[in-house]
Amino acid sequence: MNICKIRDIYVVGIPHVIKGYLQNVVVVYKKGESWIVQIAEHYRTNDKDLSTLLKELMFATTEEDFEEGVERAITKGIKVERIEENKNKWNLPFPKNLVEGKVKLQKEVD
Repeated sequence: MNICKIRDIYVVGIPHVIKGYLQNVVVVYKKGESWIVQIAEHYRTNDKDLSTLLKELMFATTEEDFEEGVERAITKGIKVERIEENKNKWNLPFPKNLVEGKVKLQKEVD
């Protein structure tokens, strides 16, 4: 799982069942007492830094795309905090099940 944070908002690359790929990129933030998860493409903000970060990440399809997007945002002067897994445990303020990948059954049409 790829996670970064800007201020109090987390941007998460949800892993796909295929290793190295992302199923989706979502924004996680707290509203009142609840945690909200929203697809990055649909998240709207007036925050210039967050908007720039989302433009770099929202269409990432691989973990590498996500990391490159974070690097591009950092080179543009945006302060992005990377959240790393520590000893197979995530230190997140929100429930991990909000951002765990769901196995999707996909039908291939030739």
